Amino acid sequence: MKRLFYTCILLLGALGPLAAQVSILNGNISTFNITPRGMLEANIMNNRTEVQVVMEAKLLTAQNEVLLNVVSAPFLLKHGLNNTAESKITLASVVYATGDKAAQLKTMHSLPSGKYVYCASIKAVDVSDEYCQDLEAESSSFLFLVSPPDREEIETRYPILIWTHSELFSGSNAGDNYRILVTGLNKGQSAEAAVNTNVPVYMKTYLSSHEVQYPIDAKELEPGKTYAWQVQKLSNGTIVNKTEAWEFKIKPPPSPKAPNYVTVKKTLDGTVYKAENNKIYFRFDQGYATMKLHYLILNDRQEAITAAAHEESEEKVKVDNVKSGYNKFIIDLNEYKIAAGTYLLEITNEKKEVYKLKFIVE
Repeated sequence: MKRLFYTCILLLGALGPLAAQVSILNGNISTFNITPRGMLEANIMNNRTEVQVVMEAKLLTAQNEVLLNVVSAPFLLKHGLNNTAESKITLASVVYATGDKAAQLKTMHSLPSGKYVYCASIKAVDVSDEYCQDLEAESSSFLFLVSPPDREEIETRYPILIWTHSELFSGSNAGDNYRILVTGLNKGQSAEAAVNTNVPVYMKTYLSSHEVQYPIDAKELEPGKTYAWQVQKLSNGTIVNKTEAWEFKIKPPPSPKAPNYVTVKKTLDGTVYKAENNKIYFRFDQGYATMKLHYLILNDRQEAITAAAHEESEEKVKVDNVKSGYNKFIIDLNEYKIAAGTYLLEITNEKKEVYKLKFIVE
């Protein structure tokens, strides 16, 4: 019995130094950022003198399907502990498999959720070692809206709706697709309720881009109205994922500018009034509650056009919040053939008082 024990010890002592000459201690692989160069990052112990080696790394599915195979160019492995992340290792070969998982790995450097196996090996003339570890990728998928931002007021009625997601447009399931919908938002209604219950004004399925231009042939978005929108993932016609519902408002047109009522005076003081919309808006700060006025418009050749100006209705006066004693009047120049130029307005009230205003017609 003792003889057998000592024989085993001698055999282990003889084989041990050979078996432990080069050993891969661990890999530095991350399921959130898998790159060809990162596949070759590992801690390697070299108990012999410097040796030139080649490293190979594979990423496999739980069903032993190779998704990625990476081979390095020969590099020098120094004596002691080597961290290949700090070494200048070049890639000799990078081969991705076909299929959606490999496509996501190549495009996004990440894996769909599931179990995988990572294996790395070192090979030289008289040394070799292999290391494998199990990996489990957690779902890091996302699906959300980008622009226009939630509750934004925008000017265009044909906005570009931008969204993003973490998966490929060609998913593993042929029945998967993404759609976008836009619907009107009623007063007091949330965006989520709007997309769930209101009839969409626009909807597009089988999206293949993260930027969707609201088409000119769709129902026109109305200025001053608020809309809700959402992107949804469907699998065989059933919603399996969706973004938050956001809202945006089409900027209403600017309010009409209130006319500038100029106060006419008995003498000219250098004021030159610019006719607005080819009309003259003027007021008497010391006039009668109701009155009729007569006026003359004189051009630069002193030629006159005569007519009568009438006070605006009481309702209009109240709308403009004119105080008692203030009377507003409008002369519509569109009724007369008045060319562009500078003119003089002379107004005579029922007391034969004359007021003057110099104005410009463009």
